[in-house]
Formats: sequence, structure tokens, C-alpha cells
Amino acid sequence: MSETRINDYTQYLSKRGSRLNANPLRRLLKLSRELPDSINLGNGQPNPHMIPFASLNFSLTSGEVITLPPAELSYAMQYSISSGHPELLSAIKKIQTKYHNPLGNDWEVTVTSGSQEAIQKLLDIFLDEEDTIITENPSYVGFLAAMRPHKSRFLPIDIDKDGMIPDKLSQALLNWKSTNPNQKPPNLLYCVPTGQNPSGCTYSLARRKEIYKIAQTHNLIIIEDDPYYHLKILPLNESTQSFLSLDIDGRVIRLDSFSKIISPGIRLGWVTGPNKILEILQWHNETAAFHSSGVSQILVTKLLEQWGEEGFANQIKIIQEFYTKQRNTLLRSCERHLTGLAEWYPPSAGMFIWVKLNGVEDTDYLLHNATTTKVLLAPGKYFSPNGGKSSYVRISYSLATEEEMDEAMRRIACLLKSK
Repeated sequence: MSETRINDYTQYLSKRGSRLNANPLRRLLKLSRELPDSINLGNGQPNPHMIPFASLNFSLTSGEVITLPPAELSYAMQYSISSGHPELLSAIKKIQTKYHNPLGNDWEVTVTSGSQEAIQKLLDIFLDEEDTIITENPSYVGFLAAMRPHKSRFLPIDIDKDGMIPDKLSQALLNWKSTNPNQKPPNLLYCVPTGQNPSGCTYSLARRKEIYKIAQTHNLIIIEDDPYYHLKILPLNESTQSFLSLDIDGRVIRLDSFSKIISPGIRLGWVTGPNKILEILQWHNETAAFHSSGVSQILVTKLLEQWGEEGFANQIKIIQEFYTKQRNTLLRSCERHLTGLAEWYPPSAGMFIWVKLNGVEDTDYLLHNATTTKVLLAPGKYFSPNGGKSSYVRISYSLATEEEMDEAMRRIACLLKSK
């Protein structure tokens, strides 16, 4: 057993997190699922005959059809277990084992309504007002927005093409007491390690190991938010291990999502982490939304069953081929029109290119000129943890056609030359 293994998570919990507890009636619901032949007089579930839906059919792009017959649809339409439908949890565990192979047996998964909900609930569990969380600079804007109501603080650490810079992280933590004498040191680190939003950087394996070692030294929990994990650019240069796969201490909480590999509208993601933390997250689910959409859960379960392991892998391959083509198309347009006007590096995963505009102090003016250029870009300051101007802009290659990308870069180049 690792000498740095975390056995007690009490010190990490916020006041709210430490007060969360199980909803006793949810135990009855779990028992009713485990004992289907019991006479249920305990739960306040609507009578299934009063639900007006009889069946649902979904046509796939492959031409196949997924049918939810009355019994399965009735199951999906009813209140369910807060951690997720057992069949979906089983399928997710197989995915996690194949791609990440978490060490030991004391890990669990919980279904959430997308990664964004998971972020919000984890912040509730871990952060009090005035607490500090370590994050990348620049950082995912959805995380920044979720943080602000907590009135917590950011410790932004610069990144490069290989991820968060270890020397800067280590130095900031070593100097914490001298620079923040009245402030509790951070014990939480949030990152998007693959195709980072907005920069597009992917942490190298060496970088991940360095960050994890620092986390051990300073007793940090890592929230690994990885929605772009499967959106890697081909050919794959390195079989990068996730933080979860490196974790020997129970200090990694991993967030995954079906949004980028199946659909964002179904609002399904999942969290993988230590049993003790996942139990608290489940309690939060019980007191908030009860559970994620039952219809979405059973639809994805049926889809994964129909695909099987080979079909899921094929879906990932199709996605990687598409985004590889999209990225390469945008890179060619950038080279054609922005050479000498801007700087960028090719991302190895994700949906974005992070572009520095030479001689531009604040890229917000590009948005102000959108009515003229008819090009929508995301100004860099949106992704700054502590605000301020930015010379960067995030360009997405997920939606536009080849012609649209080229025309957009031409218009941006004309605007930059006229400034």
C-alpha cells in the first residue's frame, strides 16, 4: 500500500460536504428494485399505469433501430437509484476498466447529468468560501462560472503544449505560506488534461507523472475533467495514461461524458473515484435531482449493448477520424491566412486551436466586430481565472465546413491587417 494513500477524506470536505447524508427513503427505492416480488407500500412512486408513454423507437444513423418496449420504458420513466441504472453502471465500469484500468477495488462510478453537474456538485462537496483551488491558466469557462458563486479563490498555473507547468505549480505551493500567510493552502487541483478547453493542449505522460507526484507531496486531490479523452487526433502518437490510471493513493476523481461521443442533449456523464467520495456525491444526488434522466440512461444502455465493445471502439474511431480532418482543415486555413499575424500549435486532441494574435492586447474587439466580419470566436479573457485582457482567441473546428473555415480566417486576417 502506498505511504501517501488517503484513508480519511474529512480534511478535504467543505462544511456543506461534511453535512451531506443519505436520504433514508432512497434506501427503500433500492430495496424495491432488489426485491421485485415485494409488496411496495413504502415509496411515493407514481403508478406506472398513469404514465402516458407506451413505447419509444430510436433510429440510428447506421440504419439500426433501438426499441424501448413497454416494460423497459416503464422502468426508465420511474424514479430510480441515484447512482444510476445498474445496467448502465455495469457498462461504464467495463469502459473504465478497458481504457483506464483503475488500481485496486475501492473505486466506484456514479452517473451525473453531464460533467458540468459533476463539477458543480464536487465544488459543493469540497469548497467553502475563501478556499483556494488550483486550476490551469487559461481554464474551462464552465468551471470558472461554477466556481464564482462559491466565492472561492483561484490559484492559476500557466500551461504550455504539454499541460500544466510543474515547476510553476511546485513553486506556487512551496511559497504559499509566505505569500498567503492567512490563507488555508489549497488541497484541490482541477484540470482538463486531454484537448484542454480552451488551449487544446494534452498533458504528456511525463507531465502527468510530475503533476501527480506534486499532488502526493502536497496532499492534493485531482479533479480530472476529461470530456475530450476520446477526441484524439490521428495517428495516435502516445498511449497516454490518465491520472486515474496512475492513481495509487485514491486522490483522483475523474469526470467523463457521453456529450462528445454520443450526444450532449442526453445530458449524461459519470464520475469515477474513491468509494468514500462517490458515496458523498451520491448523497448530493439524492438531495438535488434524485438521479439523471431515466430515459437517457436506458437509451444509452441499449445503445452500448447493441454496439458491444467493438461497436463502441468503432464509434470512437469515426469520431477521431472526423475531428482529425476538421483540425487539419482549420490548420491549413490558419497557415494560409494568419501566418505572420498570429501564433498557434497543432492540438493533439479536442475541438479547439488556441491562437495568439500578434500585436493585439485584447481579442475582445473581435467579438465587437462580429457584426461586420460575421465570424464568431471566443476571446481569451473568457478563460482567464482572474480576469483581465488576453491576446489569445479560441477557434473551434467542430462545426464549420472547409469553405467556412477558410473564409472565416480570411476575414479575420483582413481585420487584423486593417487594425
